[in-house]
Amino acid sequence: MAELTLSEYAERKGISIHTARRRMKRGDLPGRLEGGRYIVTVPDDELAASGQDELFPDAGALSRMRGQAAERNIEVARLQQELSDSHEMTGDMRRQRDLMDTRLAEARQEVREGRQQVAKLRRLLGQAQRLLPGAREKAAVQEEEVVSGAIEMPAAQAPERPKRWRGWRRFRR
Repeated sequence: MAELTLSEYAERKGISIHTARRRMKRGDLPGRLEGGRYIVTVPDDELAASGQDELFPDAGALSRMRGQAAERNIEVARLQQELSDSHEMTGDMRRQRDLMDTRLAEARQEVREGRQQVAKLRRLLGQAQRLLPGAREKAAVQEEEVVSGAIEMPAAQAPERPKRWRGWRRFRR
C-alpha cells in the first residue's frame, strides 16, 4: 500500500483535487487528514495500473496533447491570417475614406464658388434693373397694385415663404 498526498493522487489519476476530495468525503477513496494535509492510501496494483509517469497518467495522453497542440497551432495560424486580412481591409477602407473626404471637400468648394457666383449675378441683375429706364416706376406700380389687391400675382411670380416650424414653442410652455 502506497500513501500519496491528495494532490499527487489527483495528478496521477488525471482528475482535479476537488474531485479527489469529494471522493474522499463520500468514502470512495480511503484516506485521512494528517497535519493539515490529506493522505490517500492507494493499493500498489492500482498505482501500477495508473502508470509510473507522473506527468502523463496514461499512455495516450501525450498523443492527445500533441494532437490538441497541433489543432491549436492551426487555429492560431488561421486567426493570424484573418487578422492580417482585416488589417489590409482596414487600410483599403481608410484609403477610400480619404478619397471620399477629398471629393467632399472639392464638392463643398464648388458649392461655395457657385453661391458666390449666384450672389454676384444677383447684384449685377439688380444694378441692371436699376439702370433700365422706367423700371423703377413700373416696379413701384406693380408693388402698389399687389399690396392694394387690385392685381393678383400668379403663383410663379409670388414667392411663397416656407412656413416656420413652431413646434418648440409648444414644449417651452
